Amino acid sequence: MAEPEQPRVNDVRLGGNGELEFYDGTGWVPYPDVPEDDGTPFLVARSDHDPAGER
Repeated sequence: MAEPEQPRVNDVRLGGNGELEFYDGTGWVPYPDVPEDDGTPFLVARSDHDPAGER
């Protein structure tokens, strides 16, 4: 039987108690709580061409 694959940094899983965890390179740690944001979601994109930055 093959050995289980080793986790990579930032891999995410559900722990035994159903809590979201991520691998920090040394072990599985609880994923930090992120507060709910009632704002409208928006897209953030990077562009190679920035007209505002032209001179």
